[in-house]
Amino acid sequence: MNRRSYIKAVFSLLFLFVFLSFALAEGSGRWAASNGALSLNFQGAYSFGNQEGWGLSGDGAFAPISYTVINTTTANHRADDYGRSLGTTWGGAQAKAVVSYSLKFPFMAGEGALFKGNSVEYKFSGEISPVSVNALASVTLTPIALLKVSAGTGAGTGWYAGFNGLGRNLPGINYNAPLEEPFSGIVYKIWMAATLQFDVGAVVPGKWNHVVMAAVPKLEYKAFTGADKNTAWQWEADDGENFNGFKFYGTYVLGYQLPFAVNTVGFLLDTEQYIGNTASLSTMASGGWGSDFVKMTFGPLVNITLGESSDLTVLFQLKNGRRYTNATIGNRYFEYRKYESWYMYVYRLAFSYTIKF
Repeated sequence: MNRRSYIKAVFSLLFLFVFLSFALAEGSGRWAASNGALSLNFQGAYSFGNQEGWGLSGDGAFAPISYTVINTTTANHRADDYGRSLGTTWGGAQAKAVVSYSLKFPFMAGEGALFKGNSVEYKFSGEISPVSVNALASVTLTPIALLKVSAGTGAGTGWYAGFNGLGRNLPGINYNAPLEEPFSGIVYKIWMAATLQFDVGAVVPGKWNHVVMAAVPKLEYKAFTGADKNTAWQWEADDGENFNGFKFYGTYVLGYQLPFAVNTVGFLLDTEQYIGNTASLSTMASGGWGSDFVKMTFGPLVNITLGESSDLTVLFQLKNGRRYTNATIGNRYFEYRKYESWYMYVYRLAFSYTIKF
């Protein structure tokens, strides 16, 4: 089965999923019980400076926060590559605003703790950042309290505003950064995910017994219409290492809920990796740049209830990264680098503030 067939299959499954959720909710005869909700979410983060593993040795070495820049005369690069500096003098920042409207309906609801909350939820969102805009839609089925199944799609485009929102990332001496190609195409994605969740407090009632756990595997196809399958591209000022293809994401949460304003403390782990043909482009074992590398972002989280309709989540996150050979780490174009090992570093301090209307 080729890539186009895979995409058609995923689109077909998505359509079938939405159709069945609509039909089953309609069949329940409870559309009048729908509960529409509007929310506004602000996301922001500050990323700490690091030198991408420069000067480290051994697997899992820890890179301390550093705002010293290693320039191109020190970091080796090919003659046909522009070269790059390692590190930053100020770190980085991210920001995004999301407005969402959701419609939630009872779905084959029954008696007992496992079934009384059964529902189907349709969610429509718009996102805007300093360099991009997106529209998204998703549907989530909750057939049992322990499980949610969801699918969705989204599309957006980007521009340049001091940071690059959208553009191809091309090799060669003439390119010192990914191209600035505002509104040059659409970045679209489709995904399917499942949420497995458990709350000890549901089995052993008590306000101090809410130890919560969740695991969310997610399969996503994402592509930029302005690039072919072999051309890398940059999106929302990221590293510019995107390819049209499938990714697998994992989100894992272990938390403890408290009967206070600080209502949840816990630990969050996110994983991200290419799968299929994209993962095989330049593997770690073959001496490539590491297309099959599994990115991990992890750290503690705190959720604070600020009122009946708003809450704030704060995260302190670390991350793993690819460490390249000394002979190739200075290459500006990432496919010219060779994977040597991995390292850990302090990634960012992030927050998410949500208000419901």
